[in-house]
Amino acid sequence: MRAKSLSVLPFVLVALFLIMTTTAHGQNSNLWLKKDSDKWLGSGLPGKEHDKHQQSLNIAQIVAEPLPLICSGTPIPDACLYGYVYDQGQPVAGAHVIIDSSYGTLNTTTQSGVLSSAPYYQANLSGNPLFVSQGDTITITAEFNGKTASTSHVVEVGGQQADVILVQSFDDWWDSAYAYRRPLPISTDSTLGAGTIVKVDSMDLESLVRQGKARADHNDIRVVRRISANNWQEVERVYYTNWDLEFKLAATINSGTDSSYYLYYGNPNAGTPPILNLPQGWWVDMYHDKWWSDYGGTWSFDMPMNFENVCDFPLDHDGKIGSSFDESDKFRGRLYVPYDGTWTFRVYTNDGYRVSIGGIEVGRFDGYTTARWVTVGSLSLRAGWHRMELGNMWVNCGAWKFHMSGPSFPDQLVPAHYFQKVWDGVKTGITPSKEEARLTYNPPVVTFNYMRPNAIVQQGQIVVLKGSAIDNDEYGKNIVQYVWRSDLNGVLGTQPSLILDTSSWIIGTHTIFFKAKDNEGSWSDEISRKLIVESNVSPTSPPPGTPEPTPPSSGQKPWTFMLYLDGDNDL
Repeated sequence: MRAKSLSVLPFVLVALFLIMTTTAHGQNSNLWLKKDSDKWLGSGLPGKEHDKHQQSLNIAQIVAEPLPLICSGTPIPDACLYGYVYDQGQPVAGAHVIIDSSYGTLNTTTQSGVLSSAPYYQANLSGNPLFVSQGDTITITAEFNGKTASTSHVVEVGGQQADVILVQSFDDWWDSAYAYRRPLPISTDSTLGAGTIVKVDSMDLESLVRQGKARADHNDIRVVRRISANNWQEVERVYYTNWDLEFKLAATINSGTDSSYYLYYGNPNAGTPPILNLPQGWWVDMYHDKWWSDYGGTWSFDMPMNFENVCDFPLDHDGKIGSSFDESDKFRGRLYVPYDGTWTFRVYTNDGYRVSIGGIEVGRFDGYTTARWVTVGSLSLRAGWHRMELGNMWVNCGAWKFHMSGPSFPDQLVPAHYFQKVWDGVKTGITPSKEEARLTYNPPVVTFNYMRPNAIVQQGQIVVLKGSAIDNDEYGKNIVQYVWRSDLNGVLGTQPSLILDTSSWIIGTHTIFFKAKDNEGSWSDEISRKLIVESNVSPTSPPPGTPEPTPPSSGQKPWTFMLYLDGDNDL
């Protein structure tokens, strides 16, 4: 194959020379060129280049490829807009995008499409309801996962791109020694007063330890309330189990969703946290009847529930309310479950019973019968504290005992410290929201907004380049340097927008790169678009007086050389 290629090369060069010569002398020649429209005409579809020396990032950041600068539709709009919404360094789907002009508002959503591998939004700017023209300013607002950000954009003719970055502001952070946080949204249908116990019970907090983000002793898992901007208050908390972290509300919250509490973690040097202490023990409500309706009074105790006779010390039912025939007691509070799994509950009584754990009835019997042990039932429970209600009805006093068994916990009388005097005023079902990491050196996100012309330019023509960048780890004017460059012509400029004369640009296909640096010295990824620079010199006619070539003799036909490109021989 190598020898064949070399032998053909001289013929190809001669053929090209003859074709060019014949054309220059005004002769008719047959030159067939099959062009790849993507390469020759320039579709405006982008490329991307990564800085090999980019410092390691604190999160996985993805800067998506630039979107096309070509409008489509029927009729084709005078101006159109494409863009990404970035959250935590990545384009996200499902972001609500609101575009406002002086004439109307358009609502859209980021979603997957054929123009990019990342989700994006698109909008017709010149049509209903925006009706904008070149030079008008629009505002693009993005909302996602409770976060909102806006950017303004001056409209150009044709296609353009404007991204919105939902910046995680780390200026308002409780303690810089803590690497992570999660919001703790508290939703309620009614007012919750200060002092209400809040139970974080819908996330396995031990997963933070397994991921190396929290200490094994949990000392760095803290609960903090944001009172106002840069004003934080740590609140007492207690880590019971991986499914039970509790704290008290520091202030009353009204119906709706309160978003002022956060879970902070990720401090290897954390000391002892402020601990929330809740009272140990349980209550007993005593009744004059067998059905828990004729109330006689409530007393509190701190001991196991092991009574050989409910009328004797220390329960002393008849002594406290003055009666002891066909009566009942209701023991209530919270019960501690040390491990995840299935737990079985048993009681000893001489009549009926009702057992409810975590608001779920485990079993009941409404009497009459004799003294005996009864397996009430089993329930799958997570480790932690659960609301408990134990109803005991009895005849002529009698014994009452309460046992439980479960994983690594053989059947036994429930220990005294497994009871807690907590009943009302507990808000359960709290789930920490998405993790936020305090990223000090997260690089900026850049957008190649606009290039006109966007595909092909004649050498000497003016080119307009427009880019923007947002620092992805703090709000404010934190971009300190911009760089535009061409792979053929080198550095083009150091401003976000450039107007360039291409007279000195090299003929050929340029890759135009754009990047930015933030105030921490972190460079963004480079993004790029293709631009073809063509010669603007037209073929010239021969000057006057130039001799015409000698025509061939009548017996010789003129030669015609045909050059086929792309291997297409179907003429």
